[in-house]
Amino acid sequence: MVAISRAQATRVDVPDCLADDDGPAGVDRIHRAVYQRQFHRPSGIELGQRVLLEVGEVVGEIVQIRVNTFAVSAVDDGHANPSTAGGGSSLRLDLSGRLADHNELEIELESTLDAEGRPRLVGGVNLWILESE
Repeated sequence: MVAISRAQATRVDVPDCLADDDGPAGVDRIHRAVYQRQFHRPSGIELGQRVLLEVGEVVGEIVQIRVNTFAVSAVDDGHANPSTAGGGSSLRLDLSGRLADHNELEIELESTLDAEGRPRLVGGVNLWILESE
């Protein structure tokens, strides 16, 4: 994934475990970060299967999640925002019917008053293909 701050774009692995002092030089504190990733539609999806996006723990708060420039809402799926690391929570969003052959995922984060360090994804980000219930 690519983490973008107002200062610069940096390629990072997710989970993003870089210490705060490993960030861009000359930046006192990053208050907002956007992670971007391009991916192809998973192959082998059959009728009746669902595709879920799982976003693990974050430091800070999720401002918005976009797939192909369309906002994906956690409210649609009845899940809470997994804000601030330490809770061990994850967010799952149903992307069934929303994926194209080529896709771009953006996860935008911002700092919160109680968050330690820069906003970042400290948990994994995964796509799951599930049988419909």
